[in-house]
Amino acid sequence: MHFIYSLLSDLTSNIYRISGLFIFLTIAFHIFFIFYRPLSLKNWKLVEYIWVMLAFISTLGLVDESRRINAITTLTHTQIKVETSKEKITDWFNSYQELTCNEQTHHLRCTTFTKIITDIELLTLENDIAPALNKNLLKPLSSLSPWLNDTSVNLVNNLINEYTLQRDQLLILEQQVKRSLFQKLINALTPLLLAFALALKMTKVTAEHLALKRKY
Repeated sequence: MHFIYSLLSDLTSNIYRISGLFIFLTIAFHIFFIFYRPLSLKNWKLVEYIWVMLAFISTLGLVDESRRINAITTLTHTQIKVETSKEKITDWFNSYQELTCNEQTHHLRCTTFTKIITDIELLTLENDIAPALNKNLLKPLSSLSPWLNDTSVNLVNNLINEYTLQRDQLLILEQQVKRSLFQKLINALTPLLLAFALALKMTKVTAEHLALKRKY
C-alpha cells in the first residue's frame, strides 16, 4: 500500500505529469467514446454522475489538504508560543537557583532549585519542544516558605498554567497534522481523479456538441 502511495504521490505532485495525463485522458476519451465506441445521449447522462462523483471525491481531498495546511501553520505558531513559555519558566527557576547558590549560606534553597532544574532537563530530554512541565515542579517550593513569598509562587504558577494550555493545544494540532494511509491515498489521488473527471466532462461536451450539429 505504501508503494502504491509513493507511486501516486510522485505522479500527482508534478504539475507537468498531471497536465500531460489530463491531455492524454482527454484525447483517449474522445477517440474511444466518440469515434471508436460512441455513446448514446442517454448513456452520456449516466456519465454525468460518474464525473460529478469523481469531482466530489477530489474535492474531499482538497478540503482535507487545506485543513492540514491550516493545522501546520497554526502548529508552527503554537510551537513558538510553547517554547517562549517554557523559557520563561526555566528562566524563573534558573534565576532563583543562581541567587540561592551564589549566597552559599542556604544549602536547602540551592539544592531545591537545582533539583527542580534537573527535573526540567530530564523532562526536556523526553520531549525537547513540549516537555510535560506541570505544577508538580512547585511542590518542593513549599519547604522554602516564608522565604519564597506567595507572589513569586503565583507568578511561576501562572506561567505553568499558560504553558500547559499552549502545550495541550500543540498536542491536538500535532494529531491533526498526522494523516492516515487512507487520507494519504485520497490526497495523492485528488489531482488524478480531478483530471479524469474533467477529461470525461470535456468528452461529454464534445459528444453533445456533435450530436446537436448532426441534428441541425
